[in-house]
Amino acid sequence: MSWRDSWPEGGPDTGEITVAIKSSATRDCGTVQTYVDDHGSKLTFSNKNKARQELMNHTTTAELALQPVAPQDPADVDWYLVSRGQHGLSAFERPPPEEGWTFNPTANQYGALGEALFTATPHGTKPLKQYARRDLGIDDRLKVEIDSDPSAISNSAGMWLPDFSATVGLRRGPVIQRYLCEVKTGSGKLERTQAEAMLEHSDSGSDDRILQIHATIKELPDEYTVEFHRIGAR
Repeated sequence: MSWRDSWPEGGPDTGEITVAIKSSATRDCGTVQTYVDDHGSKLTFSNKNKARQELMNHTTTAELALQPVAPQDPADVDWYLVSRGQHGLSAFERPPPEEGWTFNPTANQYGALGEALFTATPHGTKPLKQYARRDLGIDDRLKVEIDSDPSAISNSAGMWLPDFSATVGLRRGPVIQRYLCEVKTGSGKLERTQAEAMLEHSDSGSDDRILQIHATIKELPDEYTVEFHRIGAR
């Protein structure tokens, strides 16, 4: 999956920026080298998000990052595109874990964050409950049960593994409806076989209702830092 598939649309507009592509990025990512051959190694973008979408739209094992230029750096640019290695720094190249390790979020992490907006509790979150009330026309308290590992849907159109299912019923009453849900975060889109399998299941006479949920999350971090502190002697 490329960064363009997973990076959220929108976000802060930092104004026009200039980016220089460093040799580490072209060394570790052949498609970045091809991009430089076609467009040059110094480029101007309308904002940082546009730069990220354009320069990180590469399927690669390298950990690419936009690095701000230091104040004392005489280069006439705002950011560098660099590589932190084929798989980033190894565990033994980093400082002690108590001092903090910094990583770039991955496409899978962005996707998982979108899913967590609906599955963070076993009884569903507010957006899902409000949708169910509107969809079912019930202005009453509902009981929601989330299954984060539902069975795959397989039919002649293909196979689809829902991100989660939500079973909805009255607080003190029977189950009314089950929803099978697929969450896409940012500019992520359904794969063709997913869409076809979802539609065929919906048209098969099943009582399930199929939902595609699109989550737009603004101002996600460029990176995050974690610290590990061991408790006890073992």
